[in-house]
Amino acid sequence: VETDRVFWQYDNKLFRWIPYEKTYFSEANGKLLKSRSILWDLAETGTATKLLTNIFGEKDVFQNPKPIELLKFLFKHTKSDLVLDFFAGSGSTAHAIMDLNKEEGVSRKFILCTNNENKICEEITYQRIETVIKGSRPDGSEYSEKIPANLKYYRTDFVAKDNEDIVDSLLEHVAEMIQLEHGIKLDNKSHIMIMNDEEADELEQNWSQYTDIKAIYVAQDVLLTASQEALFGTADIHIIPDYYFNFELREAGELW
Repeated sequence: VETDRVFWQYDNKLFRWIPYEKTYFSEANGKLLKSRSILWDLAETGTATKLLTNIFGEKDVFQNPKPIELLKFLFKHTKSDLVLDFFAGSGSTAHAIMDLNKEEGVSRKFILCTNNENKICEEITYQRIETVIKGSRPDGSEYSEKIPANLKYYRTDFVAKDNEDIVDSLLEHVAEMIQLEHGIKLDNKSHIMIMNDEEADELEQNWSQYTDIKAIYVAQDVLLTASQEALFGTADIHIIPDYYFNFELREAGELW
């Protein structure tokens, strides 16, 4: 075979490179041939479609989903423990990460973003991830073994940079940022946020009512008294960082 007509493809089952002969469009009788990924033997779109059908119990849930086998192969070769999918569709990225975590005993995290067009986030992305975590489909039928994981759903909001109260407006979203960074839920029971001295005093006065406090997140300008530090010290205390909205505040001229 002529050298310029050969391409090499790695076979993940044989663990070696295999030579293949190219076929040019001019030789294909006017028919456009499908091109295949060099990792085609891992899985194809049809594999992912069958998986979605199994999860939702119906066909054609999502067009051209990504196979989790391919994603798992790629994630295994990355060093990052946080994966961002900024154009999430059916939730294949999350599914692949959770599968890998279970197989390897690690704790990679993922963040999925979508514009929720045609309610895709609510009805497909979220439902798929929840099914994988719970091990049961939306209708209650069994899908698979559970995969322990935390799942939190957020809707983004718009804060105009010319807002006169931009600092206060952004502070209203600090709770979401804390939950995202630490992977917890601020439920005012096991995880509590203190934004001012009055809230610290109130927590101190009602401390006996909180029997399961694991962590307290305290704003930087809150000054805890000696008695509060001693009392709250039985839980993990985290100072809320000031980097959450640095870019936005600088852009609005509120931070230099």
